[in-house]
Amino acid sequence: NITNVLKLSEKFFYDKQTEQALELPLSNFSKFQNKNKEKIKDKLLKFFDALGNDHEQTKTYRRKLSSLLFL
Repeated sequence: NITNVLKLSEKFFYDKQTEQALELPLSNFSKFQNKNKEKIKDKLLKFFDALGNDHEQTKTYRRKLSSLLFL
């Protein structure tokens, strides 16, 4: 469920397992309805903000998120 995905993603992020933190919600994105997709988007944007716009994983995963949003 969405709560578990977001909590596990946060755990990965705080444990400095950034790639797993970003990949987990994105890989589950299509499984959820729109309101939960919005929660995933919000969580990822918070991670991107914490990493900074110039961080390589922010650039990579922002592109991946954008491609999912505009399908």
